Amino acid sequence: MDLKKLIYKQALHLKRITLKREESPYIFHASEAGKCIRSLVQNRRGKFPDREPLPLTKQAELEMLFNDGRMHQRAITEYLFQAPGVHITSIEETKVMHLANPDNSISIVIVGHPDGVVYETKLKERWIVEIKGLNHFACQKLKDGDVDTLKSVYYHAIPQSRMYSRMFDTKGAVILVKNKNTSVIYQFIIPRDEEAELRIIAKFIRVAQTCKDNLDMPSCDWTKGDRNTNFCDYPNDCGVGR
Repeated sequence: MDLKKLIYKQALHLKRITLKREESPYIFHASEAGKCIRSLVQNRRGKFPDREPLPLTKQAELEMLFNDGRMHQRAITEYLFQAPGVHITSIEETKVMHLANPDNSISIVIVGHPDGVVYETKLKERWIVEIKGLNHFACQKLKDGDVDTLKSVYYHAIPQSRMYSRMFDTKGAVILVKNKNTSVIYQFIIPRDEEAELRIIAKFIRVAQTCKDNLDMPSCDWTKGDRNTNFCDYPNDCGVGR
C-alpha cells in the first residue's frame, strides 16, 4: 500500500479539475496588482515562464502547500464568525469591476475575491480582511503593525488588498499574516489610498493597450537585486529578474 503516492495523485487530480481562470488581455485579477507590468504583458501574450517544468511530486507538494494556506484562512475566519462585535461577510465573494481609460478607447475588467469583509458594529466600518500564511523564517522579519516589514516579506499582499478595498468600497484593509509554525498572528492596517489604487488601474490599462496595439514591451517595475525579482516568471526576458 502506497498512501503517499495516492495522496500526491489526488492532489494533482483536484488541481486539474479546478476551474481555470479566464485569460484575456482585458481581464485582470486583483491578486495581480503587485506584479511587474512587463511580466503581465508577457503572460497575456502567451509566453511560457522561463523555467523547467517541475517533477510531478513537486507539483503535488506545492498544490498541497497552497491548500494548507486555505486551511489557515478558514480557521481564522471561523474565529471571526464567532467573535462578538464584528460580522464577517462576503467570504470569497467574487466582485467584478468594469473600467475604461479616459477616452474610452479601451476597457478592462478586474475580478477577484478577498478572504472576507469585516463589519465592525460599534464604529459601523467595513474593512477587507486578507489572511496569509508564512513560514517561521519569513515571519521572523515581520514586526506587528509595521507595514514596511510586510513590504519586505510579502509586498504583493498590499496592492492586492488595495484593489479589494476599492472593489468592495471599504474603509481599508486588514492583512493578517499567520506564522504557520507557531500560530502567531501579525496584523497590518492598510487605509484607503485612491492614488495608489489609480496607479494599479493605470498599469492594468497600459497592459491591455500594449497588447491591443502591439506596442513595445514596457520596462520592468523592479531594479536588479530587488527581492520581488526572485519570483519573476520571465528572468531571461529583461535581465532583471532573479
